[in-house]
Order: sequence, then C-alpha cells, then structure tokens
Amino acid sequence: MWVTDHSIQGSLGLSAGAIDVIMSHKNGPGAAAEVGAWRLQEVDGPTMPQPLDFGGVVPDLTMGDTVTIDVLVPASSVSDGGGKRRRLSELNLPPGVPLSVTAVNKEAAGKGKTLRARFFNMGSPRATTMERMFATCTFNKLLLPEALSAVLPLETLPCSGSRPDDSNPSRIIPYDFANACGDNELDTMRYFAKQFATGKYANLVTWSKLKRIVMILPVLPACEWSGLGNTGCAPNTQCTSWLQVDSSVDQPVMFQEMMHNTAPPPPRAPPPPKKKKQSPPPRKTGG
Repeated sequence: MWVTDHSIQGSLGLSAGAIDVIMSHKNGPGAAAEVGAWRLQEVDGPTMPQPLDFGGVVPDLTMGDTVTIDVLVPASSVSDGGGKRRRLSELNLPPGVPLSVTAVNKEAAGKGKTLRARFFNMGSPRATTMERMFATCTFNKLLLPEALSAVLPLETLPCSGSRPDDSNPSRIIPYDFANACGDNELDTMRYFAKQFATGKYANLVTWSKLKRIVMILPVLPACEWSGLGNTGCAPNTQCTSWLQVDSSVDQPVMFQEMMHNTAPPPPRAPPPPKKKKQSPPPRKTGG
C-alpha cells in the first residue's frame, strides 16, 4: 500500500487490493485460446484498476483475490525523489501503462473463479454448468456462451437507505433490504448493478448491450423466494433475474429463472389420473 525508493530503476510500490481479471477470446485462428489481463483494484485507491505486468508469466490469481504486491514504477512518478512512504495512488503514474510485478502475496481467495465455474464449462468436459445445462436442455437452440458473458466481482451494498429513481432522478426511492422485499428493494438491486456496470466496471461490460442481467444475492430474510425472473422480455429491453445464494449457486433454480426470460410458464405437476369407473360385478344367478 506504500511506496519507497528502490535503486536507480525506479520506485518499489507495495500495494494492497483486489485482483481484477479480464479474459477475452480472439476471433479467427486460435479463437479457443483465452487471453488474460490482470489488474489491481487498490484499497482506497483510484476508481480504475492499475494494469499489472507479470513478465509473460500467467499468475494463479482470479477475480476478487486479495493480494499485497510489489511493483516497479518509473522514478519520474515520484516528484520529490522519494524518501517518504506514500500510497501507490498518490504517484503520478502514466495512465494505462502496466506496472511490473516483482512479488505477490495472496492473502485471501476471491469467489470470481468459483462463480464463473458454476456458469461456464471453462474447458471441463463433464462439469455441471449453466452453459452445459442450456445447451443440453434446449438441444443447442438456446446457448449461454462464456465469450459473450461477463461476471463482475461481488460488491457490498448499504442495507438500507435511499437512491434516485433511474428514470426520474428527482424522485427518491427508499429501500430496506433487512425488513422488506418489495418492488423498491428489487429495483434498487438492479439500480446498483447498473451503477457498478456503467461506472467502476465500465471497461469490462457495456450495459446497454446486455440482454440479461443476473444478480447473485446473499440470503435475505425478508425475501421468501429462492429466485425470481422476468417472464418474457419486450423488444429492446433487458431481462432480469435474482437468485439468493447461501453457499453455492443452485443451478436448477437459476436455470428456471433464466428460462422465465424466454417466457415459458413455470412447470406444474400433471393432474392426477382420473379414476376409471368400475363396472358392477356380474350378478350371480341360481341354477
């Protein structure tokens, strides 16, 4: 988190934060190979994550990992020549220039890889994933490709408060996740999702181009459902699904809610078969 002088090469930055990973697929030849970019979202640092350079080595770091790293920064970024401790975000770093990483200490594992592994195959031929469930259950007619999807990191929201109406900023919407689970709360979850997607993570996803919004939530006592989903989507609108998760994603529930987006009604048990009328037993006649 702090910066000290480091010889003639520049300054050694000791910074703490969460890892942000972007994975992409190339078009054309070699499209199956993913290209990764690792960045650091510094604690109390700038909004935009700092790009990292691991010298061609693919680090064993996934979205949300909490790390402390040493990086080399240009000497010119330390205006007074160094000599005192300071935050990495206080330096005059060239924007967009990757910082050379010299050491990494992973303090806590993030949940980005676990969450992504529940949704996408990630090269596994047999893992039970949302991607495989869509392909199998719809006979490859409705697909959920990883290359066209984005999984954003987990974020913490205020348990109660108020926020402006997305379509009418002069109107203030109160919400209380601890004690209510009405339209205000559901719309507020989506409101914050949009704020993160169009602000902090605008470089990872283009909100206006998204067709489906899936929100993974903790268990909320006031909400008596395990999952919700828009039933059908009007043209040029986004479908939204909400899923409460205790310890792991319930894939059948998630599949059901996302299938609501395509407008099929919820499944119902078939009615019990009607009882056949029994013919009266034949009469016995005396001989």
